[in-house]
Amino acid sequence: MPQEIQFVRIEGETSQELGKRFEEFCVMLLSELEVYGAFITHVEKSGDLGRDIIVEIFGMKFVVRKA
Repeated sequence: MPQEIQFVRIEGETSQELGKRFEEFCVMLLSELEVYGAFITHVEKSGDLGRDIIVEIFGMKFVVRKA
């Protein structure tokens, strides 16, 4: 059965802190794919051209980036 997850801003949290926390949350969720052989890379540096998370699975590569 699907579960709803709410991601909310912590009082006093800046937009940058919220974005970083959300990236880490996404990495945590995507890491569940590792049981299927996925490799998850979290790019935590500036100059990454917006590529925040890279998922490689079944010979394909997916890039998760900020909109």
